[in-house]
Amino acid sequence: MKKFLKRHFSFTPRERTVVIVFALAVFTGIFLNLLSNSVSNQVTFDYTDFVKEFKEKSSNVSAAALLDTAVTAFFENITAEELQELPSIGPVLAGRIIGFLEENDRIMKLDDLLEVPGIGAKRLEIIKLHFEARNPKYH
Repeated sequence: MKKFLKRHFSFTPRERTVVIVFALAVFTGIFLNLLSNSVSNQVTFDYTDFVKEFKEKSSNVSAAALLDTAVTAFFENITAEELQELPSIGPVLAGRIIGFLEENDRIMKLDDLLEVPGIGAKRLEIIKLHFEARNPKYH
């Protein structure tokens, strides 16, 4: 086998180095491509499944209660980056909300956000409209 390889694939040390570097570059490219695909497919938190599940389980519960349940589920494991996807919430306000959630353990309804400095009635209405638009059956 060695004779076959030497006869058909005899490389000088410099050529061997080039082949090894090329192979490493190809494998690195493949690895980075796989890594970027897994990073680009990050799942964003979608609370609509929670709403659907609670609707099926509790059809006799009011729409406001269902929306509050969806809100509770939404805020349960949220990050500051995900909060910034909500309308009118920037990084500073997202940090305040995260602090509020850590201090109060969890949020029960959207109106609880009024306790966060920087969230008044107008901003709360914008956030409520976002939740109601995402869940038109529950408002």
